[in-house]
Amino acid sequence: LYVPEVSMALDDVVARAMSKQPEDRYPSAGDLGRAAQAALRGEPTTVPEHTVATGAAATRTAETIAPGAEATRESTQSTEPAVPTEPAAPTNPTRRLTDETAATASASGEPGSSRRWAIAAGVVALAAAAIVIAILVSSGGGSGSNTTAETGTTPAPTKPRPKPKPLSKSELIAKADAICETSQSTYASVRSAELEEVPDVGYATTLSGISRRGVERFRQLEPKAPPAVEPAFAKYVQAQERVMRYDRQALEAAEAENTSAYKAARARRDAEAGERYDLAREVGLEQCSASRG
Repeated sequence: LYVPEVSMALDDVVARAMSKQPEDRYPSAGDLGRAAQAALRGEPTTVPEHTVATGAAATRTAETIAPGAEATRESTQSTEPAVPTEPAAPTNPTRRLTDETAATASASGEPGSSRRWAIAAGVVALAAAAIVIAILVSSGGGSGSNTTAETGTTPAPTKPRPKPKPLSKSELIAKADAICETSQSTYASVRSAELEEVPDVGYATTLSGISRRGVERFRQLEPKAPPAVEPAFAKYVQAQERVMRYDRQALEAAEAENTSAYKAARARRDAEAGERYDLAREVGLEQCSASRG
């Protein structure tokens, strides 16, 4: 609401990434990065999410990583019961301890060992996710594959993105009405009859942000509209896009302290309220057609 430059679609990405239950989060840092990029571009994520091994299928080894050398893996599985051992003194190479090593530390009776390892693992995971997102955003999300000049081969043609699976009519109505409810409640909480007539930059910025975020969310739904209501819903989205344009014009007029242009933009927005109502009713939207005004 207060930072219009940030897409509301990013809220959903952040909320999922911060879910309390691990199974509700993104399965990999790459999936998180791609979802964040897609949200910032206002596009749906088309790459399927990865499946990451967990539990017994996950690697349970201690690895020593020396600078400039290949990482080596040694299996620690044994039929003998685990015997607690004295931890080795730290050396120059970075030693990464996994589940079995942490369990050994806990069994040795060290106070707070499990908790310290859990906290350390969480910090490392968050740091890795942040680095991946930063790399993907700064590099434009490239896959890092070699160019034709480097390999001497012709890259495979990029497959067109598949069209998202259509929603049912009831699903589309529920999602669109939720967008309208959010926009309408936010608008009602800040609306000022006085500032509708006076070019106030702060007020105009807020209204412009509300309409822009609503349009971004409607645009994400448009490709998923079922064929039966797709034409009508497309017209409704276009009507909302005009609202966004009028609010932007009002903001520009407020910044220029042009009262007449400001009022004209507001008048054009209000004059089309009836048309938006009729289009919403044609689609079957309820919250979006709660009022003609």
